[in-house]
Amino acid sequence: EMARAMSILEGPGEDPGICVRAANELFRLLQQSEDYFGYSVSFSMVELYCQRYIDLLDPTSDKTLKQRMTSQGEVYVENLHEEPMTSAADIKKWIMMGNRERHQRETACNAQSSRSHTVCIVKITTESRETGIKRQGKMLLVDLAGSERVKRSDVVGTGMREAIEVNRSLSALGDVLVALQKGEQHIPYRNHELTQLMQDSIGGTAKTLMFLNVSPAPCHLDETRVSLEFAQRIKSVVNKPQVGGQAKVASQRGSGPSPGASRRFSAMSARVCVQSSTLSPKTSPRTGRSLVATSSSRSSLIGPPMSSARPRQAP
Repeated sequence: EMARAMSILEGPGEDPGICVRAANELFRLLQQSEDYFGYSVSFSMVELYCQRYIDLLDPTSDKTLKQRMTSQGEVYVENLHEEPMTSAADIKKWIMMGNRERHQRETACNAQSSRSHTVCIVKITTESRETGIKRQGKMLLVDLAGSERVKRSDVVGTGMREAIEVNRSLSALGDVLVALQKGEQHIPYRNHELTQLMQDSIGGTAKTLMFLNVSPAPCHLDETRVSLEFAQRIKSVVNKPQVGGQAKVASQRGSGPSPGASRRFSAMSARVCVQSSTLSPKTSPRTGRSLVATSSSRSSLIGPPMSSARPRQAP
């Protein structure tokens, strides 16, 4: 579990985790086209613990966090703190701080077992210097806690409740993936807080990728097989990543930024994840799941404005 979380969230300096690599690629793309586009990036980090959202960037906050959806279909967490980012190093710094606030517990299987799912939310807003058109993209980087067999982990009381909730949330996610795979009209997103939060990043026009850490130990064979089958469901879901306002931008090109520059930002979120697909997360002592999902860009500013809360100082 610890190795899985490191491969997703942090990782050592010479071999950073997927979140840090995605941030590096994101800012590389932004800086590469800053002659044509102004941009702003914000970062949030939320923990889903026993059906409750916890703000990992502001864990002492007494504000109630609720999942909401805008009229344009964007999912967001009300009252979640958003921190403005100016570089990939900023994102890494806040990830390290938020990671220390996560719920963990020692079990018979792991010395540091994750008892929750962690969702890193990166929002990118760009504005064309030529036309003034604004677009917003959102990237979700999710560290899913692995499924747990209570008989093997030997947990009781609160630990058992945590394991049950993790397993229930993964089952709900599996149900959503099956419905998407079959092309059903009703997708059961509302069956759990996890699937509601990820609704605009695993269906519709989103580009979704999944990375697994699997154990080579024979005693974990069943869990490894189940995790691989779970990932196969993700792979079988076929969405059509699109960009809101693509036609509008095309009609206003002319003397503005080159088509190549515009296309780079049109597919920015998807390209970040595709770049990450070449990574090879370290093997964990226990099978775990990790999901990386991105939603498509939008042609207008959507969702609530960036939090006006006073920025917290990272260590």
